[in-house]
Amino acid sequence: ALVQTAKKELTDTGTALRAKLDKLDGVIANTESITDKIDDDKGTLGRLVNDPTIADNVEQITEDAKGFLGTLFGLKTYVGLRSEYNVISSLARHYISVELHTRPDKYYLIEIEKGPRGNYPEVTLVHDPTVDPDNWIRKSVIHDSIRFTFQFAKRFGDVTLRYGLKESTGGIGVDYDLIMGGRALKLQADVFDATFDDLPRVKLAAAFEVFRHFYILGGVDELLNSPETLQIIKGTAGVPVQFDTFHYGRDYFFGAMLRFNDEDLAALLTVGGSAVGGAAK
Repeated sequence: ALVQTAKKELTDTGTALRAKLDKLDGVIANTESITDKIDDDKGTLGRLVNDPTIADNVEQITEDAKGFLGTLFGLKTYVGLRSEYNVISSLARHYISVELHTRPDKYYLIEIEKGPRGNYPEVTLVHDPTVDPDNWIRKSVIHDSIRFTFQFAKRFGDVTLRYGLKESTGGIGVDYDLIMGGRALKLQADVFDATFDDLPRVKLAAAFEVFRHFYILGGVDELLNSPETLQIIKGTAGVPVQFDTFHYGRDYFFGAMLRFNDEDLAALLTVGGSAVGGAAK
């Protein structure tokens, strides 16, 4: 009886093993069919494997993706803090700028400016027939707010061309970078704001690196427009003191600037963080 039982179990095991081997033969046959189709360029996978054009396109897409990610996460960044004092109007402007360099010859300039002029005037005409049926009053409202710059810059050797928004208006600019006595000298010209005065605003500036990160600068603003002073009738409204009179037109300025790149900022943050941490202990 024991022998009969063992024989039956061996027979059942052999039958099950045979069935599994038959299934394996089917899988192998299907695999051979798929590989044959791939070799014969049949189907999407076959074309992908055998067509060199598709392979080249895949490689190009991969390289483009790597380049995009490198651009997105590997931007060279410069941060600038600048103040300018206007001689004729006796007022100051303050700037914060960020340069995002996507390539050695291309970057984006983002800048905010807080100055005595505020934002650009909102001009309206109001009909007031109480004095004369044809009497119109021109009203200009100037809000004390910041101006915004966003420009694309392209470098050609020592010359950089810029275009886009300049202090909340359309503008173009050119920079010329050179070295004098081992120190950087930047010459800059901008043309923008063709709405406020008779002629567009032309601003010329020069910045010289006195020592690392620190620049002195000077120049002329509104080169093409004669200096003018506009008396402000304030009425009962509260306005900033600089709007007792409004100076515009040609003016001269001088100032200073600090400029850091991302590595400098990382070092400053590390030192500052260590100092704060040490003081807290």
